[in-house]
Amino acid sequence: MAVAPSDHPPAHLAVLIPNLLGGGAERFAINISSELFRRGHRVDLVVGNLRGPLRDDVAEGVRLIELGRRHNSANLVRLIRYLRKERPDVLLSSQPGANVISVIAARLSRSNTRIVVTQHISLSGAQRNQARGWAEVAPANLGKAARGLALDRLARWAYPRADRIVAVSEGAARSLSLSYEIPSQSISVIYNPVVTARLVASKDEPADHPFFDQADEPVVLAVGRFEHQKGFDDLIEAFALLRRDTPAKLLLLGDGPKREALEELAVRSGVGDEVAMPGHVEHPVAFMRRGSVFVLSSRYEGLPTVLIEALYAGIPVVATDCESGPREILEDGKHGMLVPVGDAPALAVALEKALAGDVAEPSSTSWNRFTGEQSAAAYEQVMLEVKTRA
Repeated sequence: MAVAPSDHPPAHLAVLIPNLLGGGAERFAINISSELFRRGHRVDLVVGNLRGPLRDDVAEGVRLIELGRRHNSANLVRLIRYLRKERPDVLLSSQPGANVISVIAARLSRSNTRIVVTQHISLSGAQRNQARGWAEVAPANLGKAARGLALDRLARWAYPRADRIVAVSEGAARSLSLSYEIPSQSISVIYNPVVTARLVASKDEPADHPFFDQADEPVVLAVGRFEHQKGFDDLIEAFALLRRDTPAKLLLLGDGPKREALEELAVRSGVGDEVAMPGHVEHPVAFMRRGSVFVLSSRYEGLPTVLIEALYAGIPVVATDCESGPREILEDGKHGMLVPVGDAPALAVALEKALAGDVAEPSSTSWNRFTGEQSAAAYEQVMLEVKTRA
């Protein structure tokens, strides 16, 4: 996939991310760094800690800088030093903690670096999830709950003090505006760079699993971190309902703190042998091309990368109508089937329809809004606009 060179003079741009784990925000940081570099800019990818499987995905030519600590607060002093020494024109950050320390570091460093913060998830959905967790909190987790409240208050202070705020979807922008009382006109919306040259190249990578060798049973595929947000418990319950009348297998790609609970749920639901969780997969698109239906069962999102990857792979899609992202990506159901959040019977019915061929395979028009070139051009424009105000 060719990348058009920029018509603008090269700038020194930096992108901040806490780590290189396999989440959507981390992939965004790697992809946008690579795309901005290809457009002719000097780009630093500033990482709190280099742990994670995505290090090899950083494009050659992007300078990788490690601050050296796992937590954002511990990296504040080191980020201040980086800004004073390197003085990038613009620093782009994602995830609330990184956004907060970017704004603080820019003020304390007096480097004249402009700050663009990005919001990758529905704040209202995330806040409801936190409230649920705190309602069930054990005494040992009270510290985590307190840190979450403190971060939320800092983010409310920091976001309006950034030079520009970008949300990854219209839904995420509305949620941010309402939750933090930020005027909607102050928030730009730019879709993530998902369909990149690397993604295109990965579609033909090997995707081996015993489930694919059983031609008489279609494979339902889902990808994501094993945590409450992703709703994989609802998916397993829906799959168990599906299996009553329809032979099928369920392949969950990913890992996370809910793995043991999900494995136990599959056994209790009578589908332990029909559900596999092989772990993190570097190139899920290759698996999507071999699957029968892709399902997103999330309780809330921002702009789910895996859903766009599924559209690119051409696999029929079923997704929860959560906030935010799926309805926007699927254009009100034009490119896949939407079901209510947390409704396992409805999800089972949708999966049955998809396996019966009643959900059309997505076309190229479903994903061409999410290419790396379009996203990089939009971010470049925003970053250069704030640079000129320096």
